[in-house]
Amino acid sequence: MTCSQAQALVDQRGGIVMSTGQHTFDRFVSNRSFCQVGETVWRERVQTKDNPKCLLQICVNRSPLRFR
Repeated sequence: MTCSQAQALVDQRGGIVMSTGQHTFDRFVSNRSFCQVGETVWRERVQTKDNPKCLLQICVNRSPLRFR
């Protein structure tokens, strides 16, 4: 999947779970309304077919924010 396809899928569905590696997954969201109470969005770099640093959003706890 290309970066633009991944971004479009997240925007279309609002929130999706995608593989980020052979045995890892993460939930990507289009905006904060898809996060739980006490969470905010954080931009995450994800490797896609055409872009090793495609930016998608994930939900993270507001305090403390995790930095990658």
